Amino acid sequence: MKSFLFILNASPYGHEASLSALRLAAALTDPEAEPVSLRLFLMSDAVVAALAGQDTGGSTQNLGDMLAELARGGAEIRLCRTCLAARGLLDAGFVPGAAIGTLADVAGWMRTADQILTF
Repeated sequence: MKSFLFILNASPYGHEASLSALRLAAALTDPEAEPVSLRLFLMSDAVVAALAGQDTGGSTQNLGDMLAELARGGAEIRLCRTCLAARGLLDAGFVPGAAIGTLADVAGWMRTADQILTF
């Protein structure tokens, strides 16, 4: 099984990089295609995408919902502890399937990934 690691840095809203990353990740999970291992590590402003209860006012795709859907499909999702702390979000509620992680986590994932994509 091919393994993909997505590293997201971009702010979730006002910039389309995170949206593009999650759309591509979702496309990789097509049930008609060969199964893949999918991991996502969110750092910098991208950690905000994993906050639970986002209200986008219907004006844009809800990235939290997209992350939760990927997690339900088996994707592993980690949020940078240092980045969350810098934004005062360590105790925030996150979408189901998202967990706090560290750079050691993403470094280990990088060692085993077949493909690494950064956004």
